[in-house]
Amino acid sequence: MVFSAELVRRYKPDPETYRMVPALLGLEPGAVMMVAAHTGDLDAARRQGLRTGYVSRPLEHGPQGKVETVAQGAFDVVAGDFGELAGVMGA
Repeated sequence: MVFSAELVRRYKPDPETYRMVPALLGLEPGAVMMVAAHTGDLDAARRQGLRTGYVSRPLEHGPQGKVETVAQGAFDVVAGDFGELAGVMGA
């Protein structure tokens, strides 16, 4: 299942977009992690009680774009790519 804000017809940073997945899965927000390359999205998810995972996307803003740097500990998980995220998560 791909979870999209389209399901609740609201859009980030509306809190309901972050509450949707835990509600649909019947889980507490702390049992769900939002993974994103945008710190603003992760900050908003954290305010709703979700765990947070940052994955870097160096080309997010094109080859000449500024790469956002995030310190370890800024979110529950900080990874350089999805393979690293999977390893940190024990997969």
